[in-house]
Amino acid sequence: MLRVKTRALLATLLLASLVLAGCASNNNSPNGGTTPDSTATTPSSSQLTPAGAKAMLESAAKNVPDKFGMSALVFQGARQIMSMNASFDNASKTSYVELRGDPAAFGGASASNEEAAALFQNGFSIYTTKEGSLYFANNTAFVFPPANESGKGSSLVPSPESSAFGNFLSPEDAVGAFAGSNTTVQSVTATTCHGQGAVRVVFASQEGGQNVTATGDLLNTNPPRLCHIETSLPKNPQSPADPFAGATMRADFYYNDELKLETPESVTRAVGLLYASSKPPFSFGGSGEEPTNFTWTFSNSAGIALSEVEVQVKDETGGSSSSTSGATDLATLPTKMSMKLSEHTKTQDGVTLTFTDVDGDGKVSKGDKLDVVGPSGEPAPVVVMKDLKTGIYVVPGFELAFVALAMLGAVALARRK
Repeated sequence: MLRVKTRALLATLLLASLVLAGCASNNNSPNGGTTPDSTATTPSSSQLTPAGAKAMLESAAKNVPDKFGMSALVFQGARQIMSMNASFDNASKTSYVELRGDPAAFGGASASNEEAAALFQNGFSIYTTKEGSLYFANNTAFVFPPANESGKGSSLVPSPESSAFGNFLSPEDAVGAFAGSNTTVQSVTATTCHGQGAVRVVFASQEGGQNVTATGDLLNTNPPRLCHIETSLPKNPQSPADPFAGATMRADFYYNDELKLETPESVTRAVGLLYASSKPPFSFGGSGEEPTNFTWTFSNSAGIALSEVEVQVKDETGGSSSSTSGATDLATLPTKMSMKLSEHTKTQDGVTLTFTDVDGDGKVSKGDKLDVVGPSGEPAPVVVMKDLKTGIYVVPGFELAFVALAMLGAVALARRK
């Protein structure tokens, strides 16, 4: 039986909640889209007072520009357990995040299983656009439709727009954690950050009923910009196994494209190949529970040539039952039959694949369809799609059950409350 498991994927949601939730912005200010003034000078005496620093904190929290980059590290003592690089463009609703982690920090199966460990070590990506979103790990893209179509995603892994990460796609719905009466300034000094004049503010804020102390460097610009922050992540008594409890987080913020982070072609093409299936992916039919015959309907027009996309019928009895990620399962399962979309139709071993290029343009377009007809009275064939140009598999994300890190997903939700 084909098993599509991604034990480590929910860690991305967790870090997004921990690191990003306090940095969402409210862009209602007329200065919300400006960039830092490169001629920033030494902080004025008024900015070095607690009141002046508090005003700078609140302004930085409420006036994050539409486009910015972020680089973060998380430590337990001297041991680095997670890293992240991200770029955000709230104007176009496009974001890209890359994460890596230390598998041993999460304990349990991921510490003892080589494939789960590889998911941490090789990293995850989260990509969101108006056309769709995805999680990308070990050569497989789990693609979700846009938020207004996808609803809440799966019960264990919501789509990026519905997760804690979604705060950055709708910054007007969140208020920076540094603003408001629950923030108290403890000390203020002049400093530099990224080569510019800045104000270092040590402040305390309430998070989940706990006092959290942080050190933030604010660029002396108009409006001020958050440049660097260090803080200890709070402990949650309800989540004693939380690997991030008490960890130290350090994050740097970049503007004007200072952080060079390009979205890979494999990721953007995967969203272009988003499709909906009339049969839940990786379920088994032929017994009256699921249809033997089913249809894929493509959702986007991304200009991807039909000759660059292959449909594969897999032998689900030939793979390893111990594999921990959908990518590994799909790569190791024997392929019984394959067809490029440009071939349009093919029959083998009782399975017929038929691709309909609705607009006849020779490219994958919105409304194009793939019909799969399986042998009568037998389970529905296991059919997957591979982008031949990038070598990645593309599967629907909203039907997948990622189970191994459900606990960490619960931690992420708990930290948002």
